[in-house]
Amino acid sequence: MANHRPSNKVERFLLARGEWLAVGFAALAIGHAILATHWVPWSKQPQDLTSRVESARKELAKHVWPESERSRFQFGKEVSVAEIVQHALHEPLALSGVAASQKPYHKLGADKPPLVEPVLNPVLEFVATSERVLLPQLSREAFFAPIPETETAPDDVTPDEFRPRGGFSTRATTAADRRGTAAALRQAAGRGTLQTAPTPAGHGYPFVAVRGLIDVPQQVRAYVDAIHQSYPVAERAFEIIDFELERQRELGDSDWSAWEAVDRGVYFEIVRSAGGIEPDVIDVALTDSTITGPLPQRLTGRWSKTASHPRLVEFALTKEELARELEYLRVLTERARQRPAPRPGVVEKRGFAGLVQDVRAVQQSVFNLGMQTRPARPQFGTATSSADRQMQQFLQELVREMQPGAVDPQLVAWVRARATAQRKYLLFRYLDFEVQPGETYRYRVRLSVLNPNFGRSLAAASSASVVAGATRWTPWSVPTPPVAVDSLANYFLAGLQPEKLRPGVAARMHVYQYETAVGTTAEHMLPVVPGQAIGGTARVSRPNPVLGVIDDGPYVFRTPDSLVDGIADLTLSAAEHPELRLPTDARGRAYVTEMALISQPGRGLRILDTVTQAADYARQQQAMTWQDEQFQSFREAIDQPVLIPGDDGDEAFAPRRDHRSNPLQKL
Repeated sequence: MANHRPSNKVERFLLARGEWLAVGFAALAIGHAILATHWVPWSKQPQDLTSRVESARKELAKHVWPESERSRFQFGKEVSVAEIVQHALHEPLALSGVAASQKPYHKLGADKPPLVEPVLNPVLEFVATSERVLLPQLSREAFFAPIPETETAPDDVTPDEFRPRGGFSTRATTAADRRGTAAALRQAAGRGTLQTAPTPAGHGYPFVAVRGLIDVPQQVRAYVDAIHQSYPVAERAFEIIDFELERQRELGDSDWSAWEAVDRGVYFEIVRSAGGIEPDVIDVALTDSTITGPLPQRLTGRWSKTASHPRLVEFALTKEELARELEYLRVLTERARQRPAPRPGVVEKRGFAGLVQDVRAVQQSVFNLGMQTRPARPQFGTATSSADRQMQQFLQELVREMQPGAVDPQLVAWVRARATAQRKYLLFRYLDFEVQPGETYRYRVRLSVLNPNFGRSLAAASSASVVAGATRWTPWSVPTPPVAVDSLANYFLAGLQPEKLRPGVAARMHVYQYETAVGTTAEHMLPVVPGQAIGGTARVSRPNPVLGVIDDGPYVFRTPDSLVDGIADLTLSAAEHPELRLPTDARGRAYVTEMALISQPGRGLRILDTVTQAADYARQQQAMTWQDEQFQSFREAIDQPVLIPGDDGDEAFAPRRDHRSNPLQKL
């Protein structure tokens, strides 16, 4: 901006003398205030004040306090001020001065806002993933081999199905070997040697793991606003009673079936037939006996990501933490047996409460019983310090049972934090074993919770419906994204070539088939001609973790689909067919990708080509690589049968016991 010059003399004068003019006006205002004030001198002297005080003191001294009045406020040396105050506090109050129109009592809390319905939140971040699992099919008397666990890296992308569970031993067997083993088992069973060790059996299940989160602090704060109680009281009032899980099946073209309830009875039967429940992979403080499905004992793989939630990675347990958790649960379970039978609640808890005990309820009952049985000793100080001493002594007793010897202060602090920690999340988990291979599903869930206002005074409620009914349903969760269940048999087009003895082409199909009896996948390259079902018999080598062997022999691949026809690589002239925009090779020749026409019963025709199947083919090959790595280090520590001597000196195979059973299971 260019410099501005004053255009007249007035502007130049104001710029040069403006500050002096402002100071002059201020001085004139101050002088006027001083001169205009009416000043009056004080007629009295300071000595007048002191003389008046002295005369008042002399006048007070002339008055005598009567002895009758003085004696009322005098007390001897044997009476203390504290005793007088104590006597005055307990002296009965005369009611003669109370007016008859005044209320004889006042109801405490009458000024509180009325009870209202709590805001119930749905299950959050509902997700579903599909995998497979091999479970034992054994009676309750059966047992397994010890399983040395291994750590899981957070960034490990290996599915749970292929995670190393421990060890195996590699030994290829023939059909004759297997027949001999089965005969030895039957002979031993006939002699009574294997009455509690039946023939090993297993079953592979495709399943969908459905998980979601309950934000406990958010829900408890909503309870605080509804029942007008403190946070600890509201947290105890938040009790999950049951759940409803529904699913839809995709019908095609974004069309879905009606919502139908999931039959949880299938889950109960499969878990019971597995012979046991594995310890959870996350902190049990995040689980609930009603909504967190227990993990069945498995023969291969490990429960990891499919048993948890993506938001709960930080709560996964290491080997050391898992061992400490199991020992803590063992002590709690043994202590819980000493307590009297708990009184039934307002509503019986359902869900998975028939399979596992409520860890929080067991912990609370153990600590309550332990504190009640502590000897009462006189304590000097506050009641809080006395309770802390009793709690510390009880914690030390628990730690001695967990770890005999000197009391570890860090372990005592861990048990205290474990017993008093507030819940952050609760995990909803359901393993749906009722799904069909090749189908696509999505799920939703809602919870039944105890009504925190049930049983409260009707006069304190905003309406009668607030205190009516023992339970409430939360809203339905947002449906999970669609999840596809892999087919038991998958095949990929590997190539086409013209037939020499018949018209048409023959296809080479790479077939992968999951065998539910052993829980592993066999694969082979099979030739298929038009009109033939995609499958056939081939000699394969595949792991059999149920018996702990490598099966080597003929295997029958079966699929319901058949080959109709195919088109091999067809070279065209790119110049003659520019409208097709076909890919070209290094010489500029255009070609058409190999394609096969497949007939699928109930689904019509399907076209396969080597390009669009490339991603799925790569995933299937990666799964086979994981399977090969999983069974590469077969050792004798896991499912391999061990030799048990019979009465006549012969030996038979029988499984061993798994030492990692869950102390809280009800099986």
